[in-house]
Amino acid sequence: MGTSEVNFAATLKGLRQKAGLTQAEFAEAIGVRQGAVAHYEIGIKAPELAKLPSIAKALGVTVPEPFEEGSGQKKAATKSRGNPNKRAVKLQKAFEKLKPLEQQLILKQVYGLAAKR
Repeated sequence: MGTSEVNFAATLKGLRQKAGLTQAEFAEAIGVRQGAVAHYEIGIKAPELAKLPSIAKALGVTVPEPFEEGSGQKKAATKSRGNPNKRAVKLQKAFEKLKPLEQQLILKQVYGLAAKR
């Protein structure tokens, strides 16, 4: 298990505890089983990117617009011909405005997706 996985797991657990949620309560709030939360918190696996909005809501943190539930789907369809560099810069700026923990959550998902390819 690498450093990023340990940091993500510890951060997620810390946020859950700070929110006053048990693993079971958190699992119910994000639509997974308690065992999945346990695996997230010890670094065995990471939640799916699609879970970020519900995770953020349950923990009382925010996610940037590109990761909000339902955002970008219609926009992406209508703006798919736009300048990809402008979109990348906008995404990077939104990412940089996040708290370090939120950045770790997103990076963990990106690394997980990249490893699958």
